[in-house]
Amino acid sequence: MPMINPTILVVDDSPTVRMGLKATFVNVGIKVEIAAGLLEAETQLDRSPFALVVLDLHLPDGETWPLLRRVTSGHFGKPTPVIMISGSEKIDARLDALMLGADFIAKPCDPRFIIDRAATLAGLELKERSGTRPCRVLVVDDSATYGNAVAVELRRGGHDVVLAATAAEGLKYLSLQKPDRVLIDVFLPDADGIDVARRVREMPGARELPLLLLTGRESSTTRKRAAEAGVTAFLTKDSPLSVLGAWVLRPQSSFSSRGLAPGGSGPNESGTYTIANPTPVPGALGRVMREELFERLVAASGLSTVLGSSTLKLALRRSGADPEQLTPESLARSLAQIEKTLSTFLPADAVSARMSSIAHLAQEPGHALTAK
Repeated sequence: MPMINPTILVVDDSPTVRMGLKATFVNVGIKVEIAAGLLEAETQLDRSPFALVVLDLHLPDGETWPLLRRVTSGHFGKPTPVIMISGSEKIDARLDALMLGADFIAKPCDPRFIIDRAATLAGLELKERSGTRPCRVLVVDDSATYGNAVAVELRRGGHDVVLAATAAEGLKYLSLQKPDRVLIDVFLPDADGIDVARRVREMPGARELPLLLLTGRESSTTRKRAAEAGVTAFLTKDSPLSVLGAWVLRPQSSFSSRGLAPGGSGPNESGTYTIANPTPVPGALGRVMREELFERLVAASGLSTVLGSSTLKLALRRSGADPEQLTPESLARSLAQIEKTLSTFLPADAVSARMSSIAHLAQEPGHALTAK
């Protein structure tokens, strides 16, 4: 039976994140209390039960994992569901959280997605909401460049993206949590992608899970093997990422384990489908890489997505940098102006920590890729 007047505890050291999450939940009628660190959170947990705890992975006053264990194990009176949030894309932290009984959502958290997860985990009754809902998407690909580009594209739609660089990581994750969509590269360092798809289909509850095979080039042999493994559809890697995003947004009812429902490009002779694929856009990956750098800058700033996007664009332009063409070099030249901007919204110690992460972004060679 749903709780009456449930309350959620949000624990995050960033005032912007705390207040943003509070507003997100209050807007749908969920009561919220907030805490800036572990000690404050423990005091509140000792005082009263909560329907759910949203817990930042990195807090300034200690390790988060011991508190997570106590919350999920019932130390504070009853086992309480937890959503761990973090700006880290490393799958290890997500796996650790899942094994301790918590969910995990990468920052920045889309309001629609975190509300859906909170309602599911805490058994909350919310009013029916219209419109498409974000998904949780597992991407199994050993290319950090392509995987990060896909993540940026999908996160624009509010999706929670899980990046796995190997078949072993992807399968371990799937043994702990079922995502809404799975994207698998056909060539992985430790396995054949089609064999991985077959193993996914054999997992409990994965018979109808939409599986997209990412390929460099299609062939009749690959299509036949993929069809036998239960792959839903194909997409070549030189396709615009917007095509991939559109596939992820398709309603679950349009999928089956044998392919796309009408509206795709139609089944081929092997029984699988190839997504209708516009002519590849020259330079699309380079553009996405530059846009990804700006989005990672916003995430590292500690500001909300809306506030961070607008204020950091202004800071970059004041430094002579183009937010739409951001490179590590132009980011490095803008560090002083960015620090000045963050000082307007964050305390000095938080600005120092955020600037350390931002300076690291300016030193990452992978973002120097540009498209001619």
